[in-house]
Amino acid sequence: MDNNSGLSLSRKDISGKLKMSFERKMGISVIIATLISLFLGAPVTAVLKQYIIETGVLNVFGDFVVNLINTYLAILVNLIIVVSIVVFTTRRYIVKPIMDVVENIKDLSEGSGDLTQRLKAKYSDESQLLAFYLNKFIDDIHQIVKLVMESAKQVSERSQELSLNSTEAGKASEEIARGIQEIAEGSTYQVENINRLKQEIDALSKNIDTLIKGTGEAERSSSFYGSFPSCGPCP
Repeated sequence: MDNNSGLSLSRKDISGKLKMSFERKMGISVIIATLISLFLGAPVTAVLKQYIIETGVLNVFGDFVVNLINTYLAILVNLIIVVSIVVFTTRRYIVKPIMDVVENIKDLSEGSGDLTQRLKAKYSDESQLLAFYLNKFIDDIHQIVKLVMESAKQVSERSQELSLNSTEAGKASEEIARGIQEIAEGSTYQVENINRLKQEIDALSKNIDTLIKGTGEAERSSSFYGSFPSCGPCP
């Protein structure tokens, strides 16, 4: 609602500033053409009638054609004058401003998409309105393109940050994997040491058992020999 009202106000303001609209130009050109035909029509008609009468160029068509042309010659002359002036003013003051805007649009289209350029209206008529709204449209497109470019830049920066974070995360994962591998290798080494120590303890335990058994046998032997009576020195 606000945008539409603002746009309508802009159009109203610009329309009020138009000095010569196409409709006004056409009306003025028709009035001027009519006045010129009133001043020039009669003298031109008189000259043409005098030429036709003196030369007799139309006598070959008969008196009926000559009288018909003499009757409507003034109307034909005035019509030719009015049409000629209206066509000239239309081409000069209506078609030319529109073609200038078209040329500006063509230059914009050939400017490699440069949205900083704007249309220039030389005349205070509807061509100025056309240039105004086209410039507004180009400005809106320019703003949209700027927003898209800024968003694309932000996305690119975020992508670079994510890529950097992914690289750092990959390095951290490698370090963690390396640490786990070292811990696993250390655990394997500790298990081997424990197994070796267990084997040594088992061997020591066997040796102690053997020693204990030997000590027991020695004690039994001592007890056995100690049970016999002493006979003194043997003969």
